[in-house]
Formats: sequence, structure tokens, C-alpha cells
Amino acid sequence: MPLTDLTFLVRLYNWWHGSRVVREGPGHRLRSSNARLRGTRVEFSGRDGEIVLGRDVRLFDCTITLRGTSPRLIIGAETRLRGVRIVVEDRGSRLHIGASTSMTGAILQAKEGGLVEFGTDCMVGSGADISNSDSHSLIDAADGERLNPARDIVIGNHVWLGSGAWVSKGSRIGSGSVIAARSRVVGEVPSNVLAAGSPASIKRTGVSWSRERLGVES
Repeated sequence: MPLTDLTFLVRLYNWWHGSRVVREGPGHRLRSSNARLRGTRVEFSGRDGEIVLGRDVRLFDCTITLRGTSPRLIIGAETRLRGVRIVVEDRGSRLHIGASTSMTGAILQAKEGGLVEFGTDCMVGSGADISNSDSHSLIDAADGERLNPARDIVIGNHVWLGSGAWVSKGSRIGSGSVIAARSRVVGEVPSNVLAAGSPASIKRTGVSWSRERLGVES
């Protein structure tokens, strides 16, 4: 089913449940395929911002801000976000969330024309913080060069970020891996490992994970 502008009935549903879309500046687009928003505020400023919400996306009590020229947010089909804060700002910045992903209370930021990308079927716990930028400049006093430019973050498919995990700029996390609660990822984490600590280091290899509580009797 092709993505279209929000239909009247979907807009009415979202408005009734306390969601608002505010646009300042020209050319902003919000495209959706049957997305449902409750208590969610979307703010565009600048120009030519774009949000694409895949089939049956659900956004509950989220805050989404796009600023600058041509920022872009893509949220894949059947993704569920609750209490998530998203900021995409500066020319050409992009934030992509893969299909069937779930997040609660996370902070996601893509800035300085860079990319933050999640694969499909990821799970992100409360208080996780993922940002490709320090949001301020560290400058070499001798020559005025900036020492801390933004760097892209790429997170693979089926990655679990525990509560309070922090993913720093330039990080790469391989598919199937688990980042323990309150750990800090700096650099690269390979696929199918359990990593923990600050900075996170590999504690176990050859792991996988499931959303189900396997082996538990009701």
C-alpha cells in the first residue's frame, strides 16, 4: 500500500487523542500509512522536513522535532514508540528506525547532516540515549579547528539496548547483539554478543535473544 498524506479520518483520530502537528516554514511533509498517534507532538521548523510513518506505526506520548533544511525521519512498519523524544536537525540529517521495533522512554538525536539508523526488530529500554553529536563544539585553541564533529551511528537488526544504555557518536552495533542496562557503547560491537560496562566490552559471544520469556510456566 503506497504511503499517502494523512487521511481525514486518521487526522481526526490523532487530534482526538491529543496529538498535534505544528509546521513553521515551507515544504514540510508528513506521510503515513494508517499510523496512530496518541498524546504525540510533531514540530517542523525550517524548510522541506519530511516524516514517513510506515504501516500501522503507533506513537504514544512522543515528542518529535525536525529543524533546519531537509531533515528526514523514517519509521518502519509496525513500530511501537512510547514516551520517546526524537530530534532531527540541521541540513540533511536523517534518522531511520526499522520495522517492528519497540522503544520506551528513549532519546534519539540526529544532527549536523549525519545519520542515526536502527535495523528491524530492535528493542530499546527506558532512558536509552542515542546521539550522533555532542551538540556543542570542542575547539583546538591553536588553530580553531573543531575537534568533535558528528559521526554516524548504525545499529543492526534485532538489537536489544537495555535501560539507560548510551550509544555514542560513531558507534556500530552488529545484528543480534545485546547491550546491557546502563552501558556505554563507544566504537564497534560485533554481531551476536552481550556487551556491558562503560565503555561496553564483550562479556559473551554467540548469543541471541527473544522478546518471549522462554521456559516460564503460566
